[in-house]
Amino acid sequence: MLAVWRRMALLTEQDPDKQRQMLTAAAEIRQTGKPRPGSSSWEDLRKELGL
Repeated sequence: MLAVWRRMALLTEQDPDKQRQMLTAAAEIRQTGKPRPGSSSWEDLRKELGL
């Protein structure tokens, strides 16, 4: 859990605007229940990665 927190802190430090965009996108997805245009489903991603 601490590793995840550190990774997010590093991302925020490196590019705060990109971090805000990611959080805004995540909030939108949670509120609407719809994926963002151009996104892939977990199933499609797994197939693409061969998992």
